[in-house]
Amino acid sequence: MLKVIFAYLFLIFCTCASLADSSSENSEQSKFAIGSSLLDPNTLKLNDSDLLRKTVRPQKRTKYKLSQGNVEEYLKAHRTDRGRVFEAMIANAANQRFVSDGKSARMLIVAAELADPDEIKKHSADLLLWEDGHIVQRYQLKSYQNSKDVIAILTQPKKVQRYKNEIIVTHPEKLAEIQQQLSGQTKPLKPRWKKVDRALSEGRLTDEVPSGLKVPSLPTTQRVTDDFLRKEYDRLNKRSPN
Repeated sequence: MLKVIFAYLFLIFCTCASLADSSSENSEQSKFAIGSSLLDPNTLKLNDSDLLRKTVRPQKRTKYKLSQGNVEEYLKAHRTDRGRVFEAMIANAANQRFVSDGKSARMLIVAAELADPDEIKKHSADLLLWEDGHIVQRYQLKSYQNSKDVIAILTQPKKVQRYKNEIIVTHPEKLAEIQQQLSGQTKPLKPRWKKVDRALSEGRLTDEVPSGLKVPSLPTTQRVTDDFLRKEYDRLNKRSPN
């Protein structure tokens, strides 16, 4: 009888924990929901260089890598910052295009709009298309070496659920690889490739952000992001006491 009671209590505990996690995740994703209003966004208050630092925030990291290593070791330690630099690159380029085209829409960066690093990490969107004070679209940028990792975003159930409200944006050469792989599949397509085909046909997988701007290739992105991180290393080194 005691075993049954303990098993019942354990089941209740697991169920409650699962519901709590789900509720927390849903709460995070409801921020910047499509159609929601957002006034005076932080992204638009910063110039290009300040926006990069606000988005990437490499100076928030532990300092021992800075003082004990050289720039290449610093780059290696901050490799994950590449994605944030990529976000700022695309937002800046998109907004410059919007301005030159005389459009009121702007691209916002989630990492610049949120103050809490944990909130940023949990949020499924990287960029937000903002117009007339409202969020009209959400984007997730995927700068992967291997196109199969992009495909996984569209086919693995947990990832599909996580990014269900986002347009997935990847590098042009990675999109071309996926299109080539799709064209080589025998028909009828297997379920996995049906999902990829649907995402491509519906525009949920693309190499562009609004304003018709193609994102740069992976090598170009890596070069630009590493250049920024090298400059940030030099800037922080100058600020650090001898």
